[in-house]
Amino acid sequence: MTEPVFRLARTEDVVVLASYRLRMFQEMDANEGKNYDPHELAELEAVFSQHALPRMDSEELVAWVVEMEGQVAACAAVSVLPTVPAPGRMEMRWALLHNVYTLPEFRGRGLARRLVEMAADWCRQKGFGSLALNASAAGRPLYESMGFKPTNQMAMKLSPRQKEEVQASPG
Repeated sequence: MTEPVFRLARTEDVVVLASYRLRMFQEMDANEGKNYDPHELAELEAVFSQHALPRMDSEELVAWVVEMEGQVAACAAVSVLPTVPAPGRMEMRWALLHNVYTLPEFRGRGLARRLVEMAADWCRQKGFGSLALNASAAGRPLYESMGFKPTNQMAMKLSPRQKEEVQASPG
């Protein structure tokens, strides 16, 4: 077995990052019954690649990969997103950890943990006071063991309103 090689992802790795992002959601759909829209899943790789490619050479999106046995065994990424200030976070940006994925045959070796540590270290060096993520049920134990805590963030699904509803006004 070869030793893992951890490195920053390059633009040519976007294809793998996109593919692993799709695999991650497919596994969550199968294992957690997420019932994702199959049409969205079919578009996911292309949409992610379009988003990631122009951002890879900036600090808007930074990713890491682990190479083992001649292939990318795992990956993780951080997107730097604009936000508004809040108590305890006065900077106008926040760090979102995503694309943490390990191929099944390489799991249980600490690769994801090391990638998350690398991402957290990068965020500290860039002056971020926190790192956020959306965790799958399978990933939650790892993140909790590393100090991630649930937050008070809530979300609401919005469906498009009919044109008539938007134009209607009371009396």
